[in-house]
Amino acid sequence: MYLEILDGGYYIRLNQKEKNMQEAAGEKCDNCDEPAVWFYMPGDYQRCDEHVHRGCSCNHRYVSPDAYPPPLKEPDAPYSEGEENVDWKWLDEEKTHWCRIDSQGREWPCCEWDYDGPDMD
Repeated sequence: MYLEILDGGYYIRLNQKEKNMQEAAGEKCDNCDEPAVWFYMPGDYQRCDEHVHRGCSCNHRYVSPDAYPPPLKEPDAPYSEGEENVDWKWLDEEKTHWCRIDSQGREWPCCEWDYDGPDMD
């Protein structure tokens, strides 16, 4: 948590996400001139939708119940998550792990990236 002094001597508390969003408001992608819509919460990075790194293992889901500590009661199968190759995709030919995908068929960025773009729900 951050504590900042505002004009007039009043204090405001900001968490890391709010602080990063304030500092990056109107900022451009670190890699190009496009507006930044992804903000890295542990650091001071901002990326456009094209340049954010995708495919982090934090978004990978494993079918085997034994892949999780503690083991799951049932397999973590993607079939209830929507349609294959529309809402999710297999990450290997053996179909042992899968991930959700966005409307353009891309894997989501790491969970440490926060999205603040025009299509935000």
